[in-house]
Amino acid sequence: MIKLLRKLATAMLPALLCGTLFIGCEADDKYTKVDDLFQPRFVLEKPEVKANSVTLVWYKVNDAISYTVQLHQDQYHTSLFMEIETTDPYVFIDDIPYGTTFYIRVRSNAANATNNSQWKYTSASTEARPEYAQLVEDVSKPKLRNHRLSFAGRKTINRIQWIV
Repeated sequence: MIKLLRKLATAMLPALLCGTLFIGCEADDKYTKVDDLFQPRFVLEKPEVKANSVTLVWYKVNDAISYTVQLHQDQYHTSLFMEIETTDPYVFIDDIPYGTTFYIRVRSNAANATNNSQWKYTSASTEARPEYAQLVEDVSKPKLRNHRLSFAGRKTINRIQWIV
């Protein structure tokens, strides 16, 4: 009798486990639609930087009504330098400080803000400020000559002459 129960248990145990697994996976097969947007995907691996300008291009996200671009001065995105909202899948940022690294993030915005995408992250460093040609020559200390003019019976006038 014990042998029969053992055989029955060893035969039924795998069947019960398999049945439980199939029933447990049934809930995963039912997809419920969520209206969250996809993250923007950059066209170029890194933003294009020229002097103190940054160009950022990404692929258009379906159903996005706009995009938010943020430039931060720290990698933790706590020091916001600039925020831009655009309807185009690109942004050109001009006249930002030279020699600065910016930590950039881009998000797709939905009609309902709860469905906005996750942030997509990148960084860019602007070039160092270029050296400008010297516009004015260095001025050395001028030499002064003091001349005394005097007229008969009149005041004495000091005349100063600059020699460069």
